[in-house]
Amino acid sequence: MEQAVRVVGPMLTALPQLVIVLVMLFTEIGISMLTGFGFALFSVPLAILIFKKISEFYGLAAQETDQRLKLVNDLFTGIRVVKAYAWEKAFLR
Repeated sequence: MEQAVRVVGPMLTALPQLVIVLVMLFTEIGISMLTGFGFALFSVPLAILIFKKISEFYGLAAQETDQRLKLVNDLFTGIRVVKAYAWEKAFLR
């Protein structure tokens, strides 16, 4: 519940803050502020796309790492079994 309160506050104030900032920009630089605002609107979906691709690549890398760790773990387990039963001489022949 506490986390929900932390999220709801900024969500409720975001739109009025945006409107106030846009009005202030309009009074300072005029209609040119639409260029910056348009760029900001364009960059958000682009950033979302980029981060989705990055997270996909990160997931693939994690899967590969997981497979390698499993292989190395199996290798060490096999070595421990050979050493535990003193089978080294049998494998050296």
